[in-house]
Amino acid sequence: MKKNLLFAALAASVMVSCSNDDIVDVNHGEGIAFRTSLDRALTRANATNLENLNAFNVTAIGNGQNYFTNMPVTSDDKGSTWKPAHTYYWPSYDLSFFAYAPQEPGGTVSIDNNGKKITGFSPSKKVSEQKDLVVSYNTGNKTNNEEKGVAMNFKHALSQIEVKAKCSNEKIKIEVRGVKLVNAAAKADFTFPEEETNTGYVLSQNKWSGWTDKDDHSKAYMITGKDKVELNADAKSIMFGTNNFMLIPQQLTAWDGTESKNGAYLSVLCRIYSLDGGNETLLYPEPTIDDPKTDKYAFAAVAIDTNWEPGKKYTYTLNFCGNGGGAGEIDPNPGPVDPTEPTDPEIDPTPKPDGNGGDEILGKPIKFTVTVDDWKDQSENVDMK
Repeated sequence: MKKNLLFAALAASVMVSCSNDDIVDVNHGEGIAFRTSLDRALTRANATNLENLNAFNVTAIGNGQNYFTNMPVTSDDKGSTWKPAHTYYWPSYDLSFFAYAPQEPGGTVSIDNNGKKITGFSPSKKVSEQKDLVVSYNTGNKTNNEEKGVAMNFKHALSQIEVKAKCSNEKIKIEVRGVKLVNAAAKADFTFPEEETNTGYVLSQNKWSGWTDKDDHSKAYMITGKDKVELNADAKSIMFGTNNFMLIPQQLTAWDGTESKNGAYLSVLCRIYSLDGGNETLLYPEPTIDDPKTDKYAFAAVAIDTNWEPGKKYTYTLNFCGNGGGAGEIDPNPGPVDPTEPTDPEIDPTPKPDGNGGDEILGKPIKFTVTVDDWKDQSENVDMK
């Protein structure tokens, strides 16, 4: 596979647990109460933390049946106190508690003796509307939990993805207007854990299954910004705001760098110039006699095959034109993400004349071969006067 868009770093920053995040519910007494905590994480605005976890739903199962189902539990003071929507008293038997947030997680929740699942979970297509999914499991009984409440430590069930970019070549100027993530599975089923999700518990990827809606460009996730980002030698986020991708954990299958429209890849919406002093020459999208490509941008793609795991943040840092590399390959889907949406006049669907998906955008850097002729003796006789 061609590797023109180099990775300076592909970091998986693990969501780190921290028991110091425990917030204790002060509502002690006979009614079932909860005290919640959430594994500390490297987060952006659309990631859940204790300050923005204002509500969750919880189901209790015991003695072979549901004791209560999807009961809302809310907090209006950033997690200092938690109030169940209804008061339930402890039965004589143990209860198992299954909790999740947000309360409408983007799939069908079914928790009973037949199964504990979210079926058909699908992140919002708009990244600004994507929400973190957190889940918790614990058990309790009257003897141990009537006074202190049930401890619910929530785990991040999704993978968080951030994309950064840089340009290591001072003779290349790159302006970025957006980034898309293509051909990851957009729908799957989640099975709730039935082990205590304490701070030492690791939520495994096999809690997810039945991945579908893969290799469908219309379901690509894309972020654009009003203001372009001009790259330099320092990596910059190209997420255009405070949100990251919040997507289903999965093993990606890489795009093969050809005209094939299958396989996962990142694609950067950009303009690429060659610099000579104060002069700029637009290289991509490539101007033609009939179209100077004024104010147009085009996608530069690179394949990815990461194994996304729950509760981990992945930061892709894309290095344009560095270490002998180029600027990626022509996107096999160079036009708008969704053909049913209004056409963005800034996206060039034909970025290079006769170019095909997978073709190198810049090709190899200019190189020189050097030869030097041998000295030749030339004798000259000069008569002295």
